[in-house]
Amino acid sequence: MGREFNRIDMADLSFGSLKDAIRNNRIVENYGYDPRMGKYHLTGCARCYRAYSLEEATKLKMRCSCGGQIKKGVKSRIEELAAYSTPHHPKDRPRYRYILPLAELLSTIHGKGVTTKYVQSRYNILINEFGTEINVLLDVPLEEIAKIDGDLSGIIGAYRQNRLDVTAGRGGQYGTVRYG
Repeated sequence: MGREFNRIDMADLSFGSLKDAIRNNRIVENYGYDPRMGKYHLTGCARCYRAYSLEEATKLKMRCSCGGQIKKGVKSRIEELAAYSTPHHPKDRPRYRYILPLAELLSTIHGKGVTTKYVQSRYNILINEFGTEINVLLDVPLEEIAKIDGDLSGIIGAYRQNRLDVTAGRGGQYGTVRYG
């Protein structure tokens, strides 16, 4: 899956059409991998994975009560560098949507590891049927997904409506998705 991409309104699939769409601000949506899924999104202990605020971690001299080292998270670093407390975006900026990997959603709904044969075979069936992971995540009607995997259609519906719980990664542990 591509980590970052745009949906662009183009007349046809050509460089000229792409150039025209960019010049005339016809980027419809922006997409990117959900940063909460990363291993170091939040500040957290590298041994027990407890999350800390940067202020709390600094007071503890970056040492957890379990003895592990506390790793500063990307979110904390951004907050340190930010010149303002709330995001500022141009008014005409297209919507930004986070993407979650299809294999992660399959893993969550079926209770099996992302790299297991079960999850990978379900993933391949979906790709063979619908073409691309992005197509399955964003465009294929839920009824069509349900014909192949009824459980998956529910979690994709929740994903499309931004109703999934994501526990952010920290201290070297990847973020996780919870559904239901």
